[in-house]
Amino acid sequence: MKKTIAILGPPVIWAHLSRGYRQLAEFICVSPVRTVFLDDAGFSLFLVDAFAGKYSTVVVFDPTTADAAAEMVKRRQMQIRYKAASKNVEVIAVGEDTAALISGYGIKVSSVAPEPTTEPLVNFINSKPRRGTMALHRSDQESSELIDRLRESGWQVDDVHLYSLELDESDDMAALLDRLEDGNIDILVFPTPSNARAFMVQLEERCGKDDACSLLLGLQIVAMCPQTRQMLEGYGIKVSMVPTQATPGHLLEELMRDL
Repeated sequence: MKKTIAILGPPVIWAHLSRGYRQLAEFICVSPVRTVFLDDAGFSLFLVDAFAGKYSTVVVFDPTTADAAAEMVKRRQMQIRYKAASKNVEVIAVGEDTAALISGYGIKVSSVAPEPTTEPLVNFINSKPRRGTMALHRSDQESSELIDRLRESGWQVDDVHLYSLELDESDDMAALLDRLEDGNIDILVFPTPSNARAFMVQLEERCGKDDACSLLLGLQIVAMCPQTRQMLEGYGIKVSMVPTQATPGHLLEELMRDL
């Protein structure tokens, strides 16, 4: 009998990646959060600095960041200026999906970092032959640890927040919680700390703080990175698996191998 795997991440990413494994398991892909682009003074200031040639390096943290930058540049009708400014900058994409999106917007990607966790990403960036001023494109809910490590390594870093995440109490999330209460979920996958936090907020609202963790007993809990595991363990949840590399592809490959 197939196991049912619920992935608490964007369906646009996870449904596509899990398609090749659907003969082995049933997948439910639901995000407990929605994305809000931060089209504000902070992004305007980044553009002023970018057009003035301030940055030697731009790090694009994930696909959502790439989409946010492209959309907000388009709203300002500055696509041509932005592409021209990007020609003189080393653009580092975190993950192949991020790189593909950036390239699709007509911007050349200089290199691709394999994963977003702090230690591998810092090592990848520091393998570059020079230090300079960097714009780090990411959400407003990421840890300051990466910034601190890069600055310790000699980089000047502007932390440019391009999007935020808000709780999304959708019908799909309600349906997932129904299945969870009925005992029809075998494995829960949490890609990021934000996904884990938002899921637990909704679960605790549904069944109370004391009963939330007990509802997860007997399930296999998978975290994509150590930070997500730490977030879940803070709720008293035992994590069964963390992949050797914090990417969606590696997570699914290792999870399906162990079924």
